[in-house]
Amino acid sequence: PGGIALDLVADHSERGGETALALDLWQRAASDAAGRYANAQALAHADRALALSAGDDWPLRHALTFMRCKVLGVMSEFDKLATELDKLTALANQLGDTGKLADALARSARNHYHKGDIVQAMNVARRALDAGPASALAHVANVRALMGECALRQARHADAQVEFAQAMQLANAADDKLQQGLILNDLATLAMDQGDPGAALPLYEQALTRHRELGHRVNEGGTLSNLGYVALVLGDYASACTQFTDARALFARIGHRQNEAITLINLGIARLHQGQCDEALALAGEALTMVEIARDRWVQGAACRVLGQAALALGDPALAAQHFEASRESFASLQMPHLMIEAVAGLADAALNRSDLACALAHVETILSTMAEGVSLDGAEEPIRVHLVCHQVLAAARDPRAQPVLQQAFQDLSARAGQISDPLRRRSFLDDVPHHRALVDTWQAQAGQGASA
Repeated sequence: PGGIALDLVADHSERGGETALALDLWQRAASDAAGRYANAQALAHADRALALSAGDDWPLRHALTFMRCKVLGVMSEFDKLATELDKLTALANQLGDTGKLADALARSARNHYHKGDIVQAMNVARRALDAGPASALAHVANVRALMGECALRQARHADAQVEFAQAMQLANAADDKLQQGLILNDLATLAMDQGDPGAALPLYEQALTRHRELGHRVNEGGTLSNLGYVALVLGDYASACTQFTDARALFARIGHRQNEAITLINLGIARLHQGQCDEALALAGEALTMVEIARDRWVQGAACRVLGQAALALGDPALAAQHFEASRESFASLQMPHLMIEAVAGLADAALNRSDLACALAHVETILSTMAEGVSLDGAEEPIRVHLVCHQVLAAARDPRAQPVLQQAFQDLSARAGQISDPLRRRSFLDDVPHHRALVDTWQAQAGQGASA
């Protein structure tokens, strides 16, 4: 019932010596399993087909290896995927097909991106651009979008804007709806990093519509999670939790561990702000375990930061400091100073909570000197929290810089609030996000009731 069991027929055909038929059936069975996100079965069936294929049947071996790469990408098996992508590149060279070579390099670049190695991702992306013909508009759009994502991860917003604009122009010229949806998502994320959730919302909604029209489940889940992140930033934690939970369930169904882990981290932040500290700790811990095998340092750093915040909220500053230090090391290794600053702010907060004012001051000095060198908090998860911690430490030390830091923090918060056109969302952003409310309260206590947001 429901159709032919391709794998069973393939197995019987192989046992009966019908090699050509078995090979075709194993390939079809692998494709069918991949389409159902039965990932382990898809890989096993592709292996059976590869074992039956001739060693010099380059087109078939390329097709089967390509299928394995797509499945391993969904599974976030980055190290195994790297090995398969090397095979895919070699097969493209064997075929003498520049289009397939360029595609293999583009996939390799994205794999480096997902592993958090942004520098290497950019290097391989440039090779992918050089390998493919300029007339392959969809390919160039894909690589340009990836280069924009790399720039965005490094908080180089102007560069990201240029790359996304070029990518969208190329995707439109190619009428590539898949790329258009991905770039809309990228543009929304850029708007979020620049503190403009009002601009991000319609872009994410357009992207979600494209992904659903195409039936692309991975992209649908990613954009759904991003919409939850907008709600999170605006302080609408109930909506954020609903969307994160839906996205997490989707990623679990298709076996996409990296995106599931990211969604768990964001859900943990929402639960933390709702006062559910134990649940936040459990969610971030689950995310960390999920990506340890994949060695995704960016997700590891994000998970450790939330673990630190949860431990601090639960009254364990020593454990919090361990998590913040792990987060700092991850982002330092990735050359992401804006995210590293957040971890250092966590270390300062933990030191202040255990009454080690000298240690807290040392961390704040690191933050202030790093920002004085031109490192912006744009792209950080919770930039206002960094400002608030710096003020609290300086105020505890009776340092004269406490007031200017508070003033700068209030101006930054007011500017971010001013970008939210909807008055209800703006009020939620100011009142319902705990560290935003704390900053406003601190400002009003020192400057009087007239200094309101």
